Formats: sequence, structure tokens, C-alpha cells
Amino acid sequence: MKKITKTVLLLQVLLVSSMVSAQEYFGTTTFGDMSIENSFHSAVDSNGNIYTPGLYSGSITLGPNTINWAGGNADGYLAIHDSDGNPTGVLGFGGGFDDVVIDVAIDADDNIYLTGYFQGANPNNPFDADPGPDVFPLLQPANGLSRDLFVIKLDSNKEFVWAKQISNPAGFGPINEDAQTIALDSNGDIYIGGSFLYADFDPDPNNDVTLFSADSQTPDGFLLKLDSDGNYQWVKTHEGAGGIVEVESIEFDANEDLFVLGRFRNQVDLDTGTDVDNYISNGTDDAFITKVDIDGNYIWGQTFGGTGLEIPATIKVLQSGIYATGMFSGTVDLDPTAGENNVTSNGDFDAFFSKFDTDGNYDYSYVTGGEGNENLENIFDIIEGPTGSLFISGNFIGTSDFDSSSGEAIVTSNGNSDNFLVELSTSGVYRNHWTIGGSSAESNQQVLFNDNDQIIAIGAFQDSVDLNPFSGEDVQTSNGNRDIYVSRYSTINTGNDSCENAVAVSCGDVVNGETVSDSDSGGNAAPDEFYTYTGNGTLEEVTISLCNNTDFNSVLRVYEDCTLTNEIAMNDDSCGEQSEVSFVSDGISTYYIMVEGFESEAGNFSLEVSCEELPENDICSGALPISCGESITGSTDDATIDVDAPVCNTDITAPGLWYTFTDDSGLVTDYTVSLCDSDYDTKVTVYTGDCGNLICETDNDDSCGLQSEANFQGDGNTTYYILVHGFGTNTGNFTLTVDCTPVPPANDMISNSIDVDEIGFPYSDAAVPMPAATTEGGNPTGCNLQGANGVWYNFVSNGDGEATASIVDPAGTSVVTFFEAPNENASETDLTLVNQGTNQCSPATSSSITTTAGQAYYIFVVNTGGTTDIEIDGTLLSTSENTIEGFTYFPNPTTGVVNLNATETIERATVYNLLGQKVIDQSIENTKSELSISSLSAGTYILKVVVNGETGTYKIIKQ
Repeated sequence: MKKITKTVLLLQVLLVSSMVSAQEYFGTTTFGDMSIENSFHSAVDSNGNIYTPGLYSGSITLGPNTINWAGGNADGYLAIHDSDGNPTGVLGFGGGFDDVVIDVAIDADDNIYLTGYFQGANPNNPFDADPGPDVFPLLQPANGLSRDLFVIKLDSNKEFVWAKQISNPAGFGPINEDAQTIALDSNGDIYIGGSFLYADFDPDPNNDVTLFSADSQTPDGFLLKLDSDGNYQWVKTHEGAGGIVEVESIEFDANEDLFVLGRFRNQVDLDTGTDVDNYISNGTDDAFITKVDIDGNYIWGQTFGGTGLEIPATIKVLQSGIYATGMFSGTVDLDPTAGENNVTSNGDFDAFFSKFDTDGNYDYSYVTGGEGNENLENIFDIIEGPTGSLFISGNFIGTSDFDSSSGEAIVTSNGNSDNFLVELSTSGVYRNHWTIGGSSAESNQQVLFNDNDQIIAIGAFQDSVDLNPFSGEDVQTSNGNRDIYVSRYSTINTGNDSCENAVAVSCGDVVNGETVSDSDSGGNAAPDEFYTYTGNGTLEEVTISLCNNTDFNSVLRVYEDCTLTNEIAMNDDSCGEQSEVSFVSDGISTYYIMVEGFESEAGNFSLEVSCEELPENDICSGALPISCGESITGSTDDATIDVDAPVCNTDITAPGLWYTFTDDSGLVTDYTVSLCDSDYDTKVTVYTGDCGNLICETDNDDSCGLQSEANFQGDGNTTYYILVHGFGTNTGNFTLTVDCTPVPPANDMISNSIDVDEIGFPYSDAAVPMPAATTEGGNPTGCNLQGANGVWYNFVSNGDGEATASIVDPAGTSVVTFFEAPNENASETDLTLVNQGTNQCSPATSSSITTTAGQAYYIFVVNTGGTTDIEIDGTLLSTSENTIEGFTYFPNPTTGVVNLNATETIERATVYNLLGQKVIDQSIENTKSELSISSLSAGTYILKVVVNGETGTYKIIKQ
């Protein structure tokens, strides 16, 4: 792996970069007419279809359905979209004066239950609760514009089943029965919350369950239960005095206990039974939370508020806890327990949510707000995402800070109010936010997650609004005063949460993403996501940077594959708490990039990819060939550091380039790798093995001044890799030279001639590296050896006989020639050609002569084309061993010591190798002795002993 030392100008990257986003906007559909539309909380059936209630005027067309306003200010509707937010239908409910569908719930069989209110319905203009072609009229007993509560049941085909109403029974008004929320238990029983002043809560006209509010002047809150057929079960009230009490939102937990969120002014009794649990408000309106069982029995209740106004919106039972949302003004203690958490709004209203456990124990509150009295923030909804994050949605006016910690996430609305979506951890740590807005007002944004983990955002907008929450643009304009939008987008890139689904990036890309929605695949204990980079065929240095627009303490890792076992590169804090890592792409391989956090951190990041082409031999696998005797010039100025190359004796700290040479001569060779003609302070390192497993051979720093030269010996059958680098961080121009000098045979010079008769006949000299032989030092009489490169052997004939010498594997020019010599210490010029017909001074692969007893002979052998065995034999030349009576030696073979014994004095013991070279020479002067040959290599040797003037020769084997 290469460590990159160069700097890439960010400006250059930005000028050529394209944007790749982990966030994706899929589009928005809208509906509305020339007047006003609004939307409230949606519900989803088992097929992922989305049902959204609201109010409208004019006409609405969704899918194949068109509904028309019946009169008054508004009618109610139920819009239907598929899981991708595509419109599939709409149902209308209207008549009389004002009619609103305010909430919806769906049971396990996909039956649909609606609640809301109708107003001003009389026989001439009834409220039609049947959205189909038939009419199911509901009439108000009271005169005037009193509101009556309705409950409507539709089957899974959206066909009308029944409708019920809760009314002012005495027929006088205006007195309102307002429904705000609906929920279902597992039996399909129906629970409705809201407020009333005077109402008969049994929809059956034959029965009477009429109640007044506690003071008959201001509304009390109620909780009504009906069975799945709309039959009355019970009603519970939260009584007040001198101020409004209203149930705003209800939701069941897994134990089918019901959590109730509401507001009250002045006083409220939270106990739904005969006992009393009274609370007094701190300011104008305070909020309350209660928990009741499936029969409406009171379990616990608590309130919170301050000097100003608290307006609760939604209570949600999520996997991570119980959450209550809304907005507040002034100073409020958001902790309803014995503890205290006082916060003060920055403007008219700030948004909040508070988290509790199922027993009402307070955990924390999250507050968003801005500056200036004109500002308003409200949290309309809260939901848990598929990866465990919290998402809060609502609207804001002016400037708001969505990060409730010491950090900042400041946004200013475009117009009167914008809608927001904020992502948090379940512990309340800010992660991200998105907004949409235009010149007028947006409101009531809620979000759902479909089966593909994509967000469906639903809300109201006015005039022209950019509905794309990301960097793109999708400006749409309302038809009237206010229209409804249904957007689909993804804030998370769940696809590349795993390495196997990594997203490909290229040079110049800028990727915006986040890790908060991811899982932990390895590295640190932090969520991570993955990208891949694949080369374009050329060697490149690739830099992956998180230095810009990353908001958490990040870490980058680069892996070889998705096993995540071979980490190629890693960086933690290259630029402050952000990371930047560089690696070398070989132009072919795919590299796997992990983005994660330090320790367990997560957040948003901007990943930038920049590339710079490198010399092809910047990495080992691209090493350029160099041959023996060749010189190559180059420069390391554009190279990178090989941090993964093994260090032999001198460190690798500077950029380097790679070369390779292979010697397949088969000859033991001395090599010189030189940088002596370079212009900077160099280093050179030589390896064997392969690029995946380099093995140190040698290295050098300053052999020739500040330049380098490495010398080593090889077997003539090895490939070598040469790394040219520098001292410290030095780079520059170099000249690389490789010289190869084969090591001559041991008997290349006549002075090292092998004394064959000391070893014994027949004699075989195995695998003689003949091409490595050098030229001779002179010419014998009768034979010109000029230019001949050969080896020498000598012997003294033991008697008149014959001698033969042969080349076993002739190659190239072959010569075998016998010479007479005055003794066995001769030079070339002392020799005379044995002038016999079978021995000539000319090419031959074998020669033979007749020998004279006591005469010294030399044999000259040439075989220029290859390594060969050389065999020498004859008759009456010598015996294989000359023994001495009374002399013994043991053990043989031996691992180290030979014991010598004789009946007479042993004067000297000498050991020769098979080349005739003396390797041990020891004076004894005793009849017994030990001869150590432990320093010798394993093999066969000749032991020559002198006992009382008599010489004997013996073969010994060292194991």
C-alpha cells in the first residue's frame, strides 16, 4: 500500500466534481382546489396504503375519484395513496355548514374508522356519512352552528358500514362536541378523545348517557369507548372548572393501556374514576398526560406547564419510549415529576417533545426555537425510523435552531412558515434536518415510512414551494389558498449500510451521506456505510476526504474486499476531527471504503474523491524490467511512499519506484545494484519473493557518498524486486544500474586446480558452472589458450596406464586437453601439450592419453554453453584408498568428531574437499587423537594421514 504525500487542491476537485447523494428525492403529488385544504394524522393499512383525513372546499380528484364540496366553509375528505405516495382515491363527507374528518384508525382487518365533527346539518342539508352513492344522513338536534361528533366505519373495500353521532340532546346551542383523536384496541373497540360542554355519549337514540361539563360553562375533556359496531361501552371525563379541558391525542401501548395527552386551563381532575386527582395550571394552558387501562380505569396522571401557554399536539408510543409533542411560550418546567427542567421560549412559541417511560418517569425533553418574538415552532408529529432514529416534523417561522445541544443547526424560513423534519437519536442527540418552504405558509407536516424505508411526508402548503428537501428543486404552486402535498424521499442510504451493497464512486465525486441510520459492520463500535472505487486502467493515487461538511468525529478505512480482514489504509484525524485517507489504485482492482465514527460517533458527512495518475511502476506489481548490464534513468518526484514494503535494515520513508530483473542463467552470480549516478540522497532495497510476499535480500543507504549501491549474491534462478527510494523524504532523479557477474568455478584458475589423485579415481566433478569460467593467464607449449575460459584438474600417474576425461553435457564450445607438467604446482606456461592423437589442442568433448608412472598431468576443460559434469578415469592412475596397517578411524559417517588410532605415531591429519581444497590440517604427534570436522558442511571428504612417514588416504562422510 502506498502512503500519499501530495496535496490536491480542493478547488480543482470542486470544479470538476459531480454530486452523488445518499439522499434521494422521488417526487411529490399534490391536490387541492381554489379554496383551502388541510390534512391531519394519517393511518396505514396492512397493504401499505395511506389514509389521510382533512377538510376541503371546491373539488378534489385523486385517482379515479372526484369529490365535490356540498356547501358551507368546508367538507371532510379521506385521501388514499399507495405506499409510494401515488394517489389512488378519495372519499368525501359533507353537508350542512362545516364538516371535518379529523382522525382515522384502521383495525387488523383493514376496516376504517373515522372521527370528526359536522355542523349546521338539518333535514334540508344533512351531513352525509356515506361516501358512496347512497346517503346516510346525520342531523343535529340543536339549532345554530353547534358541532356534533361523528364516528364512521368503512370496510376494507372502503364501503360504508355504519355511522354514529354524539350530540347536544336538548336541541339548544351552539354547544360543541369536538372529537380530536381516535384509537382502536386489539378487539376492534373504538376510543375517541376530545372535549364537550353538554352531550349524550350513547349513540343509540333509545339510550341516554347525557353529561354536562363540571361548570356547565367551559368544556371538559372526555374519553369515549364504543365497540366495533358502534355500541356505547363507557365514557370517562376529565373535569375542569373555569377553563377548557381537552383530550388532544391518545395511543395504546403493547399492554393495551391507553396514554392520553391533553391540555387544561385553571384546573383539571385527571382521575377518570370516582376519586379525585386535581391539578392547577401554572399559566394560561398547561399540558397533562394520563394512563388508563382498557376499561378506562385511572392508573396515573401528571401535568406540566409554565407562566405562558402550552399547546400539546401528539402522544406516540414508540419502541424507545412514550413521546409527547407540542409547543410552548414563556418559561415552562417540562419535567412533570418531582424533578425540574425549566426552559424559556426564544420567541412566541418554541417546539418541544418530552420522553417518558411507560410508568410516567421523565427522561428528557428536546426543544427547538429561534430568536425574536415573531417566531413560532411546533412539533406536529414524531415517529421512529427503520434504523432506530427519531424523526420529528412540524413547522417554524423565522430563524430556528434545530440542535437543542450546545451545537447549532440554524435555519431561516422562506416565508410565513416552513415545514421541517429533524432526525435525532432516541437519546435526543441531533443528527440532521431538512426543510421545505416558499413565500407563504406550510403546516401540519407528518411523516410515515413505507415498506422500502422511504419517507412519505404529508402536509399543507400555500403558493409556490420547493418541495424537494435536498439540494435539488421541485417547485410546485397551490391551486388555491392552501393545498396538500404528499412527498416521497429517502434521508438514509440503507442500501450501502453493508459492504456487499457498497455504492460505487469515481474520481471527482462528492457524496453526501450520514451514518446515523446505519449499523456497525466492523472497525470501531460505530455505525458505518460503504463505497467502492474501481480503477480506470491506469495507476492512480486516490484520496478520500471527509474534511469538508462532515459534522462528527469520523474515521475512514479502505479494505481489499468485503471480508474486511485486509485493511489497506486507514485515517482518523487528518483534518481536525475529520479524516482523509489516500491509497494507490492499481487501475484494475476494486477497493472498499468504510465511513464510520471515532468510538461510537455518527453523523452527516460529505465524501470527496480525488485522483492523480501515478508512474506505472509506483507499486510493486507495476515494476518495470531491467536487465543485467542495463542502466535506466528515472525520477521519484511523482512517486508515493511504500509503507507496506518490508523494511530490511534501512527505513522506507520517501516515495519510491519499482524495478525487477530475473537471472535465469542457473549460475551463482554476484550482483551490484547501483544508484551512484543519482542527484539526490538515495536508498535502495532489494527483495525476492513476489509482490504479495516480499522477502528482504539486502539494502543500502550511502555506499557512494549520499548515493546507494547494494551488493549480493544469488543462485542464478531468482527474480528480484528493486525499490528505488530516498533518505528522509528526499526525491529526485536517479540512474539505476544492474551488473551481474557469475561466480567462476572453484578450479577456474590453474592455481586452484583440483588434485584428482588425492581424491581418487574414477572422479566426477558434478554440475560445474562452466559459462562462469574466466580467461587463462598464459599459454602452454603447443597449445594457445587465448580467449578460452575453462577449469583445471591435475594428477600424478601411479603407473604406466591410460587416462580419460569427458564432458557429460557438452554445450557451446567444448574442449578437453591433457598437458604434462613438471609438478603439481605448475602455471599455464609450465605446461606442454601431450602430443598424442587422442589429445589435441582443439574442440572435443572427450580426450584420452597414455600415462607414464610418476608424471604430473593437468587437464583443461572448456564448455561455454552450459553447466556440466566432468568425469576423469583411467588405469594405474591411483587407488581409491591407500591404507596404513594398524591405523583405524571411527565413527564414519560422523556428525562432528573422528577418532584416530594407530600402532605408531600419527604425525599429521589433513582433510580435503572433493575439489581438492585443503579444509583441515592438524599436527598430531600421538598414537591417538580426535579430529573435529563439525565446522564442515555435510558431504564426502578425503582424509589424508601420515603415520611414521607412511601416507594413507581415506574417505569420510560428514552428516
